[in-house]
Amino acid sequence: MSEQYIILHGPALEPDLIGPTLPPIPPSIFPTGPTGIGITGPTGATGLGILPVFGTITSEIGIGFSAVVNTNVIFTIPGPVSGTTLNPVDNSITINTTGVYSVSFSIVFVIQAISSSILNLTINDSIQFAIESRFGGGPGVRATSARTDLLSLNQGDVLRVRIREATGDIIYSNASLVVSKVD
Repeated sequence: MSEQYIILHGPALEPDLIGPTLPPIPPSIFPTGPTGIGITGPTGATGLGILPVFGTITSEIGIGFSAVVNTNVIFTIPGPVSGTTLNPVDNSITINTTGVYSVSFSIVFVIQAISSSILNLTINDSIQFAIESRFGGGPGVRATSARTDLLSLNQGDVLRVRIREATGDIIYSNASLVVSKVD
């Protein structure tokens, strides 16, 4: 059985028969109004624009720390910052402007023996149980644990990453805490 198909291309069709049959729309050309009389006024002040709000705090690459239960992850290096306050002494980022933020933390674990750990974000030293990262494994395992959340934060909120649980022999390094205001 031999079937033939005829394909019609747009130019082969009658253009007035394609699509809705609405009246044609005239081009939007309007006459220009008269120019005003008098001197030109002064130029207005430049707007402030949008200043980005962000901050990052990290630990030195290759320097390991023992994971100790109920302690904050150690951050030693303040990174780029605008509109937040970084404090490597108490391992925190303070929010200076209320809004919605993308908050990310990551950490590299090296496990010496069968171990597990749970990291939580803290806001004003209150553990955020819904914002956690879990990790476990056996000897010689090296892996990165990370997460990102969108959070409504208030001016003055202090963010840290807490080691809530740690069993076995765990070393961590290359930790980072990053915030970026998105709204």
